[in-house]
Amino acid sequence: MVRIQTTSIALPFLLLALLLGAPAAGLTLGDLDAGESFLSLSTRLFFTDFQVTPSPGLPVQDLDSYIVTRLQEGFSIELEEGVGPLEVNHPQAGDLLIEYRVEATAAPITDASLVLEGSASGAGAFSAVTEDFFAVSGDGGAFIDDMIAVVTGGGSSQLTDAVVLAPVLRMDVIKDVQLSAAAGTSASITRVEQHFTTPEPSTILCVAGGLAGLALRRRAVSSDC
Repeated sequence: MVRIQTTSIALPFLLLALLLGAPAAGLTLGDLDAGESFLSLSTRLFFTDFQVTPSPGLPVQDLDSYIVTRLQEGFSIELEEGVGPLEVNHPQAGDLLIEYRVEATAAPITDASLVLEGSASGAGAFSAVTEDFFAVSGDGGAFIDDMIAVVTGGGSSQLTDAVVLAPVLRMDVIKDVQLSAAAGTSASITRVEQHFTTPEPSTILCVAGGLAGLALRRRAVSSDC
């Protein structure tokens, strides 16, 4: 996967350009696959370097039909009105592979969560979203963690998943949206939400202030001794 490396010096200028030229309406997966990037509503997260690949069995191949909506600290994906939900019936399967990079603009990312709105009817049918997090290649490229949300037609389902991360400033993400239906069954996905957590600026100041206070107290105690 080819990635554009963004340095800490260049990132603020990229963020300023995005803020000045941010689109009023939502983006599409087609826009992102063509090179668009965006900030979360909080402006604390920067999403870039998207590569989107639909499998031949996916019922909706047009990436411009998939609407991407910015959230406070993440984004959602759903088919435009009149096209969705994304659905497979009878012996049919397909997946949508979405690769991207997320970078924190200030405080590091500490948590991630995934929400799936979907359904499955009949044994053997399922809709699912899997996600793998990796350190950026320049940071070693090692696997960090993963998540899965799944709906099954004949068993247990898990509509949300979440992980606590060791604080990280940037990650490469591989998201796989999957649907599969056996004969006489169906599966669908209405919406997928991706959320991350970065500490509020006030929280960072409180922690920094507390650490500074402890350091001063320790120094005072040492002086008294």
